[in-house]
Amino acid sequence: MRPSEIEALARLAGGMDYYSLLRVESSAPLVEIKRAYYRARRTFHPDRYLRDRDEVQSAVDQIARRINEAWVVLRDANRRPAYDQGLTRGQLR
Repeated sequence: MRPSEIEALARLAGGMDYYSLLRVESSAPLVEIKRAYYRARRTFHPDRYLRDRDEVQSAVDQIARRINEAWVVLRDANRRPAYDQGLTRGQLR
């Protein structure tokens, strides 16, 4: 992924729901969400971008934190339904 694309995604990540961020459907089973999480973490692991500009490193860090946040919520059997219900009311977090 090019640095400009990473920086753009970092700007958009705060306004994306967790499913969009992980690129899965909201009806996806946990095993699919887990695969998407690990794929996203490999793509946006901060260590992969140590040689990039500080702005890119900061953007990657922001995206990685959001990906972790998504995983914490979507893997939990109690938090995920609450999150889904919040999405219907327009809440992204």
